[in-house]
Amino acid sequence: MRIMSWNIRDGGACGKIEEVLESISKHNPDVLVLTEYVSNRREMLETSLRSLGFFNIFTSDPPRLAHGVLVASKLRCKDIIYDYEPPKQEYRWKEVFFPDFEFRLLAVSVPEPGEPGRDLTRRHFLQRLSDYCDFRRMVNDRVVITGDFATDAVDHYSEIDTKDIFHRAVEMGWRDPWQEQSKGGFEPSHYISADDCVGTRRDRTLVSPRMCRFGMDYRYLHLEREMGISDHSIQMLELRMGDSGSTVQSPHSRSMHSAHTHPQMLGYGKSAALYWALAEKACDMLSKYGDHCKRPVVWFNPSFALGGKGSNAVGYFDGIVMGDSKLLILKGEWNGVGPVYEEVNIDTKTLERHEIFRWYVLNWKLGYSWDYFVRDMGEEYTHHFDKKMPSPDRIMARKLERMLNRIHSQLENIQDDDIVDALLYVVWIREDEGLPDTKIFPDTFELLRYEYPADEEGPYIELPMPR
Repeated sequence: MRIMSWNIRDGGACGKIEEVLESISKHNPDVLVLTEYVSNRREMLETSLRSLGFFNIFTSDPPRLAHGVLVASKLRCKDIIYDYEPPKQEYRWKEVFFPDFEFRLLAVSVPEPGEPGRDLTRRHFLQRLSDYCDFRRMVNDRVVITGDFATDAVDHYSEIDTKDIFHRAVEMGWRDPWQEQSKGGFEPSHYISADDCVGTRRDRTLVSPRMCRFGMDYRYLHLEREMGISDHSIQMLELRMGDSGSTVQSPHSRSMHSAHTHPQMLGYGKSAALYWALAEKACDMLSKYGDHCKRPVVWFNPSFALGGKGSNAVGYFDGIVMGDSKLLILKGEWNGVGPVYEEVNIDTKTLERHEIFRWYVLNWKLGYSWDYFVRDMGEEYTHHFDKKMPSPDRIMARKLERMLNRIHSQLENIQDDDIVDALLYVVWIREDEGLPDTKIFPDTFELLRYEYPADEEGPYIELPMPR
């Protein structure tokens, strides 16, 4: 997917609109973002873009002669009704969604600093942009933010600056593709005037942490600026999927390109539902408990032997998720094709195995061997649970030792409050049914419920491929 972002200088003023369109045609992007778009040229511009294959066009509807943003796409996309507070100058902000790729594109044109009092607009815009980066990272969305960040503007009146927002986003895990590929240095994309010999990099792009699975190429195209078509260089971002470097494709077209991409994997049943939730929602699960880990560790279906009555086996878990400060021990459930459960009772065996694993975590010390752990804590364990620990020669013991050391290497001072027992409940939803509340008994378990819409041809889940 090729995303082209360009400030076209007052909507293509000075008789340059034809050259602007010729450049767009020459570079042939899949998605186009134009900043300094003006509405009085809307009809002519949109007609010309449609002739180039951009049949999906969305604008921020700026007031007459004001600078807004336009997003045009050859790929299927749709407008978004904002579920958050947009900035005061909303016409400098436009977000669209690409359902075939499940990612959002936010086009921005950050306001210039103004006089004291008037500069509140810029401050509010930057705060909304910062909040947006926080939220999208927290819910682990796929997002590209691109446009004119006005990072060359000297802001004397605001306590918040564009460069601060940009650098803070990078510190949170957002990617600056130019910085990654340039390895430092400086490459200006805008010159204030002909006498400006230094220039600034005010045209920028941010890519959310979730997009790290994609390979990408990013570059500035300076020729149009040097020719005077605009005073800004073009940004060109190309997203790729997988090691093959193939262009990102819609799930609906993967079968046509199976030689170059991963297969489309479909699953059904409880295991498929839980795998989908763990792969796609682990960061969101942790964020509910204040842990904003960017790359959690997930154990899917870890099993430590089943055993029978009197056995020293621990049992199995549907999932364990480790973040930067929290550990989630998960019991999985799904509703199949039936109604959503209003009540879920956690059985006594599940309660016991969760209690045992919690005890192991809280009593383990980094660097322990299982043999030493049994000698040091075996008697206390037997007194507490009326069963013996697994012997050191068992595979189950080696698996537990490895996992516990991994947990303590990341969560060095883990406490009881840092461990969460939760029911991971994945439910099918259909358009004609409501979604009742679900209560858990006992209430020592938290509820993590995620809804996955049923496929029109049957309740299959498209499973995320390993990355």
